[in-house]
Amino acid sequence: MTLLKINIDNKPQIADLNSKLLKEVKKASDLVSVSYLVDDTNIFESLNEYGLELIYNKAYEIQSYDIQSISSILKSINCTDISTVKIRPKGKANQEISILKILDFQVKYRNKHFCLYQGRWANFNISYLNFIEDQIKKANEIANYNYMFDLTDHCLDQGRKMQTANIAKYDQVTYAEYPFNIFLENEFNYKLLDRKIGQKDYTSIEFADLYDPVNHQSLIHVKIGKTPSLRYCIQQSLHSAEIFATQDDVLSIHGITNVKKIAMLLVLDSHNIISPNNEIDFSKNASFYFKIEIVEWASRIRGLGYIPEIIISKDLRTK
Repeated sequence: MTLLKINIDNKPQIADLNSKLLKEVKKASDLVSVSYLVDDTNIFESLNEYGLELIYNKAYEIQSYDIQSISSILKSINCTDISTVKIRPKGKANQEISILKILDFQVKYRNKHFCLYQGRWANFNISYLNFIEDQIKKANEIANYNYMFDLTDHCLDQGRKMQTANIAKYDQVTYAEYPFNIFLENEFNYKLLDRKIGQKDYTSIEFADLYDPVNHQSLIHVKIGKTPSLRYCIQQSLHSAEIFATQDDVLSIHGITNVKKIAMLLVLDSHNIISPNNEIDFSKNASFYFKIEIVEWASRIRGLGYIPEIIISKDLRTK
């Protein structure tokens, strides 16, 4: 990877790239997504705690942290220079960061492949791109589509009924992942770990959403949504696996001492990576960083001595 130097010679090139980016953001293109982790800052936590606002001459509240919401604001204010746009937790002027740091985008320009890296433009040589594509094929091999994990109105309704029927056992929260995990817990005899923490020095860490005591003693992270949520899930899964690898008694408080497999259940509202014959092809995802991160996740999980697995299902809700 080579960062494009910020100087007079590269100024026209950077301006062109910024213009291409702005055009795609305003279109709310699938080629652009947002990141939840930036410079070790958890944007997701800031969003939940304070809310976020976009700064372009003045502050505009971001209704939801996605490209559609950002696109709507930039179009309504007739933004012409995306490099001057910033975001921050609501009212936190000292925590502004460039919007370029939170955007995930790649484009071919003058026969080179460019992407945003920590808010700057960088290009990757063809050999590295080919390497990632080869590794993605290996990641495809550990992924499978399983219709039994599809998210439907029925299974979510069932999970919510179980949730509200047992207030002593289940937290009464409203986000969809929790009742879905309750449904899976009861459907497959899993152990529910969603909203449960570890022990010792890890009482603020959620190590997984589910534990399968039968299938290789699997720790399973569940994530519903688009690429930003999936990337966040990858980081959560890897972080908890790295801790468990060195502190294998951290979940003994929940009766878990043996883990052989680290799995992610990714519930997708866009099904483009699922082929007509239900094979998985992660190369269809537009995010270059998603591809890098899922390759690194699989490699690192193996390096820690676990079996990596990715379960893909569809979000089929109609409500």
